[in-house]
Amino acid sequence: MPLPKSPMPTRPDLIRGLLAYKQHGWDAFTDEHGNIMIGVGEHFDAITFPQSLATTITDALPNAPLFLDASTHRCTLLTKQAPRALALPAALREARVRALPRHTPLLLPLPAGLDVDRHWLTDPTPHHLPSWARAIAAMFRTTLRWSRA
Repeated sequence: MPLPKSPMPTRPDLIRGLLAYKQHGWDAFTDEHGNIMIGVGEHFDAITFPQSLATTITDALPNAPLFLDASTHRCTLLTKQAPRALALPAALREARVRALPRHTPLLLPLPAGLDVDRHWLTDPTPHHLPSWARAIAAMFRTTLRWSRA
């Protein structure tokens, strides 16, 4: 059975969402389809991974901004900008963990209740992002436990 489609957000919905992200200092923008987007690497880096890892990642990084895209069954974790190239260990790549390349447009969740596809599992809080190294270490520990289970 297909998932229900998100209704097209109204202009006030988009403005409310953009203002919420602006409070974090993020220069989010909208596209012609009513999505709120931001470029990866402008204010944070992003790691995506299978939804099956979400609970253990949330346990390892309880305050890290994390959202689920139900249409792809993947989660996105936001981190501080990495000090160098976004490289992942082979074990993470094998577990289908991916670093989003810099300048990739990232679709952010719309305000609460307006997005069927994407929603925050852990809401972002201003200036509270884990370091890239801490996030990668937590991912590595999580995938090791997950692969042994």
